Order: sequence, then C-alpha cells, then structure tokens
Amino acid sequence: MSTSVSSSLSGSLSALGSVLQDAARLSAKAGQDASFSAEFQALINGALQKATQALELAQQPQATAPTAAYQPTVSLSTNPAATASPVPAASSRSQLERDFQTYFSQVQPGQVVQIAEGAVTRNADGSATWRSGDKSYTFNASSSIDEVARNSGLGKEWTKSYGIEWPAQTANAPVKAPFTDFESFKSWEKGLGNQLAADYEVPDYIGVIRLSLHGGDAEAFQRYVFFKNHPDMAADYQNIRNGGLSSFPVDGSTLIKSKLSEMPADVADYYRANPDSLRMAEGFDQDPTLARLHRLGKAQPPEDLDASSWLRHNKWTAAGVVPNDNRISFANADYIGLNGSMGGTYKLAQWDTATGGLRDLDGKVYATLTGTLMA
Repeated sequence: MSTSVSSSLSGSLSALGSVLQDAARLSAKAGQDASFSAEFQALINGALQKATQALELAQQPQATAPTAAYQPTVSLSTNPAATASPVPAASSRSQLERDFQTYFSQVQPGQVVQIAEGAVTRNADGSATWRSGDKSYTFNASSSIDEVARNSGLGKEWTKSYGIEWPAQTANAPVKAPFTDFESFKSWEKGLGNQLAADYEVPDYIGVIRLSLHGGDAEAFQRYVFFKNHPDMAADYQNIRNGGLSSFPVDGSTLIKSKLSEMPADVADYYRANPDSLRMAEGFDQDPTLARLHRLGKAQPPEDLDASSWLRHNKWTAAGVVPNDNRISFANADYIGLNGSMGGTYKLAQWDTATGGLRDLDGKVYATLTGTLMA
C-alpha cells in the first residue's frame, strides 16, 4: 500500500471515529430530548457515508513500487567502486568489513547472490551459506572475515575486488581452535547456530563424544578437552551447526575398536559387511565374536548364567572362551576403524584411576566436575 493511500485511509478512519463518538454522545441525549432526533439521524447517515468511503478505499487494488532487490557486486559489496581497482590494504580491509556488515543488514532470507565460484544464500536464522558443488560453508555477521575467505569461494572474489590476499589453507596447515580456554569454549559453544542442513549427516566424531553432548559443566569440560585436542573438528562442528556439511567421515567407519584380523574369517566377513552390528556389539560391551557365534548357535553360556552378562564378561579366543571385562577393554582401546589402520584418529584424554580425574594428552590431570588442574 502506498504512503498516500495509507494516509488517506488513516484520515478517513480517524474522521469516522470522531463522528461515531459524537453519535454516541447524542444517542444518550436522544432518549431524553426528541429535538435531538433529527441531528442524531444526520450524524448516523454521515458516519455510514464515511465508513463506506473508507472501506471502498481499502479494497481498491493499489499499485505499489516493487522493493528494490539488493544488487551487490561480486564482492557482496554495496559500493560499486569497490570493484573498480584494488585500494591500499588498510582502507581496503575497512571497506570490506563495512560491506560485509551491509550485506547482512540488507539482504533478506532466501536471497541468493551468485559469485564466480558458487553462490551465497541468506538463511532464515540470519546466517549465510556459500555453496559450490558438494562444498559449503556457513557464516554470520560476527564471523571472522579471514576464516570466511579461507573456507569459501569468497576469498578469491574479495582478492579481486579489494586487493587483499589470503594464504590458502592446506591439509598440512595447523588449524587453531576457535577458543583458548574452558571459559572461552563455553562462550563459543553458546554462540553456535542451530541451523542444520537438510541433508545433514552425523559425523563420526560426534559418536565419540555422544555421552558428553548433554549435561552440566562436567560434560562441557569433556567436550572442551576433545575439541581442544581436535581443533579441525571444532571448526567442522561450528560449520555444521551453522548449516554446513561435515568434511569428516559420516558412515561410522572410524568408530570401530575391534580387530577383524583376530576374528574367525566368517565372523570378520559378516562384520565387514555389517559394521553397524559390530558397533552395536561394542556399544553393549559385548565381545563381537562371541556375540556373533552366540546368535548363530555356535556358542552358549552356562545354564546358570544370563546370556547378556556372559557376553559382557567373556571374550572369544582361538583357544576358547575366557573371562574378560569387555567394558574396561573397550574403554581403553583405540578407535582403529573398520580396516584396522586408523589408530590415532581420535586423540583422547584418559581417566586417571589414581585421582579420578581426566588425564589430558600433555599429562596434566583435571578434575572432571570443575575442570580445575589437579596434577
């Protein structure tokens, strides 16, 4: 609706309100003095006329000027001069930062900006996602421009437009964690988005920390230690929480602790074809070989023992079934993957039996409830 039409309608309705107030006032008098009858009728007729005019005006189709779409340059800038020629680094950086914020203040959810390498889509939660083929990276107004440049096709666009160079991230380049200590980790985690991609798949490393995904400070400290020791996964986790896809395995293949090479050939073949069943056996602290043989009817517990307990406290060997606390064995075992060659993928702190704390990779022991240094 145009401004002029809106003003006319507002004026008509305001006048209508005044007339009806007068009508109500005279209505009270009309019951006492017949001389008011003619005046009252005239006011009612006037009110009806005003109401009809207001309704007719409101129902008329209005020609409104279309809202101008945001037309950025390839640099997502609202400043056309930004692409003319590179400017000195200091002012160039400042201009980019201003244009970056202007993008988030002007572009509406659902709008797509095409760039040389992919496209950038504004998301409903206020973030934006760059996509090119199967690659994606989600960022928001508070994201580091340097990180956005290094992790998306925008880096090259900005280099052309602003003359700023960003060193390419290589597989061997160390990734820094987006936090420095436990307190900054908690702040970082609270600031993560909750916009998951429609085709999101859970990365394997979430399975490693699944027991600490909820809870209080004790669980938060466990997550902190994990992501501190895996900064590349911290960056990946931030990306998927903002609508991106994980760049790490999502098929569970890295979450295997059992050695297929030590199993009978038919059992190993079964688990190789059914890794979910293998992970399930490990998750229930059951020796996978014994569990499989039991299901095939080739191994049975003594009559006085519960099968579930028997599977948790015994394991199969080539010499026969022997007692074993599988819970402890799995807790101390490394994730070696389905092919047995992925040991060291996850650098995990260990529970310190002497203190009851968590012993980190550097040998320091922390209280599990508070995260304070113990030894």
